[in-house]
Amino acid sequence: VLPLPLLPLQSLRCGEDLRQKKCCRESVGTDGSCTNPSELLVDRAPCQNDDLVQQIPLGLKETGNELLLTPLETLGSGHIVPMLPALPTPTRNARNGAKSGAPSEGLVKVLNGKWFLQSNERPICDIWNLEIYFDPETSLKDTLHYLRIEEGSAVSLRMNGQLLSGEVSVDAQPRIRWKHGETWIKKCTPVPAALKATVEDLVGSGSVLVATFGLECLDGELADRCHELGGGAGANIPEAEIAEALQRRKFPSDVILDARMFPDPDAALLTRHSGRHHLIITRLCQHRNFGWWLQHAKAQFRKALHRQEKRGIGPMGPKISVAVYCRRGKHRSVAAACILKHIFLTEGFRCPEISHLSYAHWRNCCKMQCAECLQPPEELQVQLHHAYKHWSELP
Repeated sequence: VLPLPLLPLQSLRCGEDLRQKKCCRESVGTDGSCTNPSELLVDRAPCQNDDLVQQIPLGLKETGNELLLTPLETLGSGHIVPMLPALPTPTRNARNGAKSGAPSEGLVKVLNGKWFLQSNERPICDIWNLEIYFDPETSLKDTLHYLRIEEGSAVSLRMNGQLLSGEVSVDAQPRIRWKHGETWIKKCTPVPAALKATVEDLVGSGSVLVATFGLECLDGELADRCHELGGGAGANIPEAEIAEALQRRKFPSDVILDARMFPDPDAALLTRHSGRHHLIITRLCQHRNFGWWLQHAKAQFRKALHRQEKRGIGPMGPKISVAVYCRRGKHRSVAAACILKHIFLTEGFRCPEISHLSYAHWRNCCKMQCAECLQPPEELQVQLHHAYKHWSELP
């Protein structure tokens, strides 16, 4: 009896049926038999667990006129079974490609923060939960990369088509020493002592409620006032009147912000979306008035924290309500509110879903239900991170 040639190694996916097989057309002889058993292919339906791939040594077993792919460990006597070592079962983490098993929490915390080039101490990037946001001064400012933790303190980064490998040193000043010769160092900006016992103690220990609305469609009284003053686009309504309208809508606000100073006539093609669309948020972040508006928003927010500090803070920390408005409460106020929510969450505040008080009046737009608004690209996180960085650098 001629020995059967053995299939050295194949990859079996979860739920694979070994009995389903076929030969490639070039390997079928005139009698219908397979002339090249090593090219046996496996037919199967996709499995939901295909991310888990197990390497199993396989051989061929003859049963009558059929050749079956069979795990070597199940082949009995009379068959040629090579001594092959058992192979590991690698699995991949869906986010950063690391092997199974959660990365060390301690190492992730060490990596979180602002990193600089050791050679010239220029800022290179911010790392947050293995996401790398490169500094706006670099050519990679609009890209998002992921750091991968390998074994121990080894890390890797795929960038510009190259795989960079390095080692993290955990000491007084953490470093990433890359094998190509570059070294990144982490620096922590100290908080001035004068600020430690006041407002800074409140940051990240409470909650922020964010709402949007339009001057022309919050309630009837405010809409009539806008009409008297020529429309909501340019009406100069005292903040006290706006606060009263918000009270009538059961949303008393500590901070009221005007988002009408972001005119964008070139964004006409985006009006079918709400302000949650990533391009509307991006254009607002890059608007010439954004820096001034963000500085004003932070100043108002800090004043609200001071007022709560004087009144006394409850056990759950401060609770601040922020209302952002534009003419119709559909585009500019929504985009600005999305930016603020990201900032508040990054600072550690609890921040539930944004309340859109004029949502019932939204017309001719997707109402945040289209695929583009529900599944924004990663570039949106880059823009939001830059906005937070701008906020954090403001006085």
